Formats: sequence, C-alpha cells, structure tokens
Amino acid sequence: MAAKMFRVEDGKVIIMGTECSQCQHRWFPPVSFGCERCGAYGDDLHARDLSSTGQIYAFTTVPERDGGMYTLAQVVLDDGPAIRAIISEPGPEKLAIGDRVEGVSDGAEQVTFRKTSP
Repeated sequence: MAAKMFRVEDGKVIIMGTECSQCQHRWFPPVSFGCERCGAYGDDLHARDLSSTGQIYAFTTVPERDGGMYTLAQVVLDDGPAIRAIISEPGPEKLAIGDRVEGVSDGAEQVTFRKTSP
C-alpha cells in the first residue's frame, strides 16, 4: 500500500513532506533516507506539513491515448519544494508561468491544482 501523500483539513489540502532540522530544507514526496541538501539523516529528518498553494514554474499539455489531454505543471509551493501537479482548471490556453494555484482534492485519492489568480 502506498504511503499517504496528503490530507484534507477544513477543506484545505495539506501536502505531507519532510524537513531537515540541520539545514531546514524541505522536500516532497516524504522520504527518510537522508537530506538531499546536507546529507543529514535519522533523527534530523521530520515530517512536515506543506501548504498546497504556490505558483506555476512550468507547464505542458500531455496527450492521452483516448484522444484526451491533461495539463502537467511544475508548481513551486509557498513552503519551498517544487512538485509535479496536474492542473484541473483552467485549460492550458488560460495559464501562464507565475500564475498562483492551490491544491484541491476529489475527496478520495487525488489532488489536482487550480488557478487562483488571473
């Protein structure tokens, strides 16, 4: 069974990451084998809740076999790490680098991101 990567509290998506107490570097997905910045490990690594708000750094449209498409983006979270995310709305023609986005949950197993700024 896969580890849980997010949870929803009061309607807001919380992304579950890791933080190094030695250099304060944060990352996602949560891994415990060592800090990618300073090499600290063990008790120096702690679970860290990350905000699901951030801005688009890059994005592209990905074709699907059935003829559909989806938008995949690199989102730099306000809490630090960059993650890959599916943008649920709007379509790519209305997106721009730097747009603000927030995570939304379908209530089950998936988080997508939607644009919050014009």
